[in-house]
Amino acid sequence: MGYSIGFLRGVLSLVAIIAACGLLIGSANELLELGLFTQGYPGLGGARSGFGSFTIQMGGAIVVATAINLLLERIDR
Repeated sequence: MGYSIGFLRGVLSLVAIIAACGLLIGSANELLELGLFTQGYPGLGGARSGFGSFTIQMGGAIVVATAINLLLERIDR
């Protein structure tokens, strides 16, 4: 047996919330010059990626998680 659709939708929602929080923290870091990511932003391009690629990756994660979540909602009906 596999996971239920409700569980998968919950995990996808959690992924989207975590990505949105990461985007919020990164944006606050850039705007307020907090110095949180002195070694670069975490992401697929390595630990020394810039804020632009970090933003695109987090935005992409939010969009993909939301799209799959909505697709699963349609399937569940």
